Amino acid sequence: MTFLYPGFLWALLAMSIPLVIHLFNFRKTQKVYFSNTRFIQQVQEATSAKRKLKHLLVLAARLLFIFFLVMVFAQPILPAHEQLKPGAVVALYLDNSQSMSAPAMDGVRALDMAISTANTLVQNLPSETRYRLLTNDFEPFSNSLKTGKEVQDQLTQIRLSGRKRSAQEITHRLQLGDTADEIFWLSDFQQSTLGDFQSEDSTQRFHLLPIQGPATSNLFVDTLFLNNPFPIGGERNALTVRLYNDGDQERSQVTIRLTIDDLQAGTATTTLAPHAFGEVNFEIPSGEQGARKVLLSFTDNPIAFDNEFYAVLDFSNRLTVLEIKEDATRTVIETVFGNKKVFEVESYQSKNVNYGRLARTNLLVLNEVSRLDAALLQSVQNYLDGGGSVFIIPSDKPDLLSYKALVPSLQESKQEQLLALAKPDFNNPFFASIFQEQSAQMAMPVVRNSLEWGSDRQAILVQQDGKPYLSLFQGRGTVFVLGGPLQPAYSTLSNHALFVPVMYRLAASTKRKQQELYHLVSQPVVSIAGDSLSGNALVTLAGKEELTPAQRKTPSDYVLDLAGLDIKEGGYAIKNGKDTLTWLAFNQDKQESKFKLMQEDALRESFGPQADVYQVQDQSTQAMAAAIKENYQGIPLWKYALVAALFFILMEVLLLRFWRS
Repeated sequence: MTFLYPGFLWALLAMSIPLVIHLFNFRKTQKVYFSNTRFIQQVQEATSAKRKLKHLLVLAARLLFIFFLVMVFAQPILPAHEQLKPGAVVALYLDNSQSMSAPAMDGVRALDMAISTANTLVQNLPSETRYRLLTNDFEPFSNSLKTGKEVQDQLTQIRLSGRKRSAQEITHRLQLGDTADEIFWLSDFQQSTLGDFQSEDSTQRFHLLPIQGPATSNLFVDTLFLNNPFPIGGERNALTVRLYNDGDQERSQVTIRLTIDDLQAGTATTTLAPHAFGEVNFEIPSGEQGARKVLLSFTDNPIAFDNEFYAVLDFSNRLTVLEIKEDATRTVIETVFGNKKVFEVESYQSKNVNYGRLARTNLLVLNEVSRLDAALLQSVQNYLDGGGSVFIIPSDKPDLLSYKALVPSLQESKQEQLLALAKPDFNNPFFASIFQEQSAQMAMPVVRNSLEWGSDRQAILVQQDGKPYLSLFQGRGTVFVLGGPLQPAYSTLSNHALFVPVMYRLAASTKRKQQELYHLVSQPVVSIAGDSLSGNALVTLAGKEELTPAQRKTPSDYVLDLAGLDIKEGGYAIKNGKDTLTWLAFNQDKQESKFKLMQEDALRESFGPQADVYQVQDQSTQAMAAAIKENYQGIPLWKYALVAALFFILMEVLLLRFWRS
């Protein structure tokens, strides 16, 4: 125990005053004589003993009153557990991720409680202390030292952020610039986001302040996807939403609402078991065109930051088909892909090919080209190396050697008769969502092969004799091979109802780049189709706010660098000037929605036994503030001394007033 004002201890000499008064009684006594004093003598002895005891108690009360009164002015204090050297550098990391929007004690947001606790900490540390204040945004103000007043001003401006940071990212950031002697870590310490901790400076001390409320369950959207990722030509489609129940209780009758372009398009109800996934499906209206903004929403309290999920369904991108043929005659390929809202078709003769168009081609069709010359073959191979897709329709007499460079298993077919195709395998994913009715009575076209490649159990179409007619070969790229030409003498497929949906699905499945339905706010880079943009075009994101990211053009894409931008969840129009190129949707990282908080034992295991973990029974702002004051200012005892002084002066009054002797 120490004293803030030890000079007042000299006042303890005043205790000698009542002691002297009680030891020396200056009153003169008068003797009274009686004829018989035996009885009176006994009474005097008894009264004198009581008076002596009373005087001693009064003396003790006065001495103790003076003693504790002096203690009040001397202000005794139990020393603080933590001591900061003069001019120490203190780092404050304040977690402002979305999970800090959850309520802590008394319904107060965890972020608000963390800000209040940080304020209390600054108020109780020495005035000459310098600070570094760090949040998940890694703002520039965290790079320089601040005074306590400046930090308090910055604390008033902290808001929730869509960024999450691992312990490794935070500690690495704290090593840049001025190194802190003490690090105060205010967070809810989620298991899913903290990750592995590894301090780069063993001399630094970590003080962990868990800002945690009661155990909370949460419901969130894990992901969503289209059952048909490449819908074209009015095909049926459905949006599947996958939800997760992160609580210990079953969630029944959860209603999810689907909104498309601000109009409610459907609702679905589901029940989710504890710690389990569940799926709901929404039918997407056929014939959709352009980009459609999607919002999925549900009610889930008290954690509401992830109750909405954004997506974009883009039906506006056309598929590019490049056909190489022998002569200038119009072909069935140009006819079947003639819908200009869906396809962009270019046809070249094999002797006059614009190879520069291959880079932006979704599907390259080699339509009855008898022989692939060296230049064409090399260009096709380079195209496949880049992940391209080729559809081979052989001629009646193909040059086998040149085609074997693309598919080594190809052989010349000896088939002479037309054979009907077998019924499609409706369980094959290739045919998903194509047929509304699966009829076993479907009349099939007849075909004749000019090429064959052995057995293929995964063939898309097969003849009734089991030989494959349309197969997929996956290697450096994607190669589809048709068994023979589409000439009437070799096939009636082009006149059959099966031809259009098969060609559409073949083209759709080879789409080289599908725009993502959604992105995460923490995603550093996003690519969009950049065919219509020049190299110096300026693209902006217009949504809840307008942002201009760093950007660059690549041969096939336009890359937006979002690192350092504070993107809020929601839909954003991608604009070039006044033109809207497309839409992008951004959502919070789902890891923020997993509320598994680390307790004291886990924190000590992660940060090491030397870490100081603040644990208070009542995790309120007042309790946390009291713990900080006790740790850095010690425990003042003057209040207890004042109570004791008042108690003993009261005891003296009661003894003098009510003890008759």
